[in-house]
Amino acid sequence: MHGNRDFLLGEAFAERVGATLHRKDEVVVNFGADGAPDDCCLLLHGDTLCTGDVEYQRLRETVRDPAWQRDFLARSPRERVEAATALRQRSQAAVAGKRGGIMDVAPEAVGDAFARHDVRTMIHGHTHRPHDHRAASGVRRLVVGDWHADHARYARRDGGRLTLQTWR
Repeated sequence: MHGNRDFLLGEAFAERVGATLHRKDEVVVNFGADGAPDDCCLLLHGDTLCTGDVEYQRLRETVRDPAWQRDFLARSPRERVEAATALRQRSQAAVAGKRGGIMDVAPEAVGDAFARHDVRTMIHGHTHRPHDHRAASGVRRLVVGDWHADHARYARRDGGRLTLQTWR
C-alpha cells in the first residue's frame, strides 16, 4: 500500500520483493471464512483520515495525479532526487510549524471509514503514534508506527489474535 514517499513504486518492485501492491486507498481483508464484520479488517495508510491537514491533503492529491507522476518520472534521475529532496525539506518544515492535532486522524473520518466498509477493525499508520484504540462501540483501530533502522511497530495476526508488535 502506498504511503507518503513510496507512491511511485509499482508492480515491478512488488514482484521483485514478493509483495502484493494494493493500489486502492482502503482495502478490506477477510481473516475468516464467512466475511462477517468481525472477520474483516480495513487496511489503509492513514493519511486520508487526517482531513484537518488541508495542506497535506492538497499535496497528496497533486503527487497521486497520474499526469504529475508521468512528468516527474520523465525527469532525469538527478532531477528527481533533487526534487524529492526539496519536497522532503518543505514537508519537514511544514510539519514543524503545525499543531499536533491537525496531523492526527479526524474522528469523523475514522467513523466514516468504519461505516463505509462495515468492519469493526482498522489498521493504519501515517500518524506515527502506535496504539491499540478500542472504543465502547466495539470497534478497534490499531495504529502502527514508522520504521527505523533499529526497530519498527507492526500489526500481527496470530490465530484469532491481532496485536501490535515491535521488531528489533
